[in-house]
Amino acid sequence: MIFLIITAQSISCNSYCIFDRKTIFVDGDNLSGIYDGTINHPFKSISDAIQYAGEYDTIFVFNGIYHEKIKINKPITLIGENKKSTILDGLYGGTVIYVYANNVEISGITVRNSGPGFDYDSCGIYVYADKVVIYDTIIYGNFYGIHIDFSFESTSIYGNQICNNKRDGLIITNSRKFSISNNEIFENGKCGCYVDNSVLGIIDNNILTFNGISGITFWYSSDNYFRDNYLDGNLEFGVNMNNSHNNNVFYNTIKNCTRGIYLYDSGRNEIDNNNFLENSKNHAFFHIVIGRLSINEFVSFGLNTWYENYWDTWNGNGIYVIDGVLNFFSQSIHIINYDRSPAYKPYDSGG
Repeated sequence: MIFLIITAQSISCNSYCIFDRKTIFVDGDNLSGIYDGTINHPFKSISDAIQYAGEYDTIFVFNGIYHEKIKINKPITLIGENKKSTILDGLYGGTVIYVYANNVEISGITVRNSGPGFDYDSCGIYVYADKVVIYDTIIYGNFYGIHIDFSFESTSIYGNQICNNKRDGLIITNSRKFSISNNEIFENGKCGCYVDNSVLGIIDNNILTFNGISGITFWYSSDNYFRDNYLDGNLEFGVNMNNSHNNNVFYNTIKNCTRGIYLYDSGRNEIDNNNFLENSKNHAFFHIVIGRLSINEFVSFGLNTWYENYWDTWNGNGIYVIDGVLNFFSQSIHIINYDRSPAYKPYDSGG
């Protein structure tokens, strides 16, 4: 009888073997002169650890300020010792973390001071990959906070604090099947969250407050779920939709904005069971432009559906009227929609 003994070393594989996964350590205070990634002799830079790492290894970064920009080009887990005191500082020189490999996880760090450029070269974290998870981080003081671009499967952003970024806190572009949940997104210069040309996302249980334009903007983005979020004090809009259809807006609290929700050439959205409170100009407004949108398109996508929302300006009798305007060439025509079953009391919500 012949027994075959297989060890990790005896397996030949093209990619890094599951048996060989390891933890690599980084400590900027290591002055020993020996840098091999072990806990006794950690690397001094995160970039060196990434270069050394194999697929699916974990990189553990001890507290400190790391003045570097990193590119993650393989599936790894990057963990900081403490999100408040493990700091990756880009020194205003470009995107701080650039992820272009699938199956990457990032947690437990602060990311700050990206460059002042635009798009992919100006983010705290820029993701161009699938199945990326970013959680328990602080993203502040960048031009853009986090940008998810061309991500088509299972990217998840949860439990983060995204604040005080010069432009938008969180951007999702050209993506699908993403999840944005349980984040605090506040005091960003433009939008708390900006969703552009993206579909089938779930955005839930976030706090979006005191952002410079909107809590969230949907731009040519459809079939998304926006639910159980708390929006307060966003300067112009709580929710802003432009050419965005078939979205579900449920169980949100939208308060202290100029307009609670604004819909521009956007139809077939369902807006149900939300609280609209103390918005200074109006709780909801919609705008349709015939010419940009043909009459046939207008008829085909239809108006939005409103049901059982709580409106603090409702008098308690009958329907709640939602104002809108139809621009037809040089004519502006006042039109209306309805919430036929307004709620009598506000729904419980976070905040």
